[in-house]
Amino acid sequence: RQRCIVRAQIEAFGHVEAAVLAEWWLQQSRGESIEALLHQLLGDGVELAENFGSYWRFSLPHTRVGLPELFGQLEEKGKPLGIAEYTLTQATLEQIFNTIAHEVSEDQQAGSGNA
Repeated sequence: RQRCIVRAQIEAFGHVEAAVLAEWWLQQSRGESIEALLHQLLGDGVELAENFGSYWRFSLPHTRVGLPELFGQLEEKGKPLGIAEYTLTQATLEQIFNTIAHEVSEDQQAGSGNA
């Protein structure tokens, strides 16, 4: 798994080169702008699932905005934000099952802690 380039340079060399820091800062700024766009389009519930370098993966809430409309909005508004590539997929049955199982487990733990 890739690690944060800034952290890797600090650990390896004890400092970060200005060009590396500037690139990291730009990537973070772009990612935050994309996250803001997703919040604007989909409202609350957009969560950052993972990020390293120029790769950002978000978990999106179920909303009335369908995939075709979301694709259209990303095509229209994504280029100025620096989106080079993106993929939209619906949750798999396994992901849905794991989410439900996790929620049930948390509910059971909360219930047993209050007894």
